[in-house]
Amino acid sequence: RQYAIDAAAARGVDYTGGRFLQHWLRDAGFEIVQGTAYTNQYLTGPHKSFWTWTYANSVASSVALGVLTQQAADEILAGIDASDRDPNVWVSHARNHQVIARKPA
Repeated sequence: RQYAIDAAAARGVDYTGGRFLQHWLRDAGFEIVQGTAYTNQYLTGPHKSFWTWTYANSVASSVALGVLTQQAADEILAGIDASDRDPNVWVSHARNHQVIARKPA
């Protein structure tokens, strides 16, 4: 978790913005109709390795930014890859936020 927070800060990104979505919409004058937050979890299937793929394709920039050493990056990748291959491990993806809103007439 700390790696993701540090990497986001180094990139100038706020990956936690979803939890503020309803506030941003209200501040913009929208009326919230419905809101949900959920986390997908996978035990098998092609989506189970989504984060491994994402991490493997983005970690070089984290090493270049000094957020991680190459050794730490390799250790993290080995761990998440092992989780993907283990049929007894559920892999959770990021929390998803969905808000249906409308602009009052």
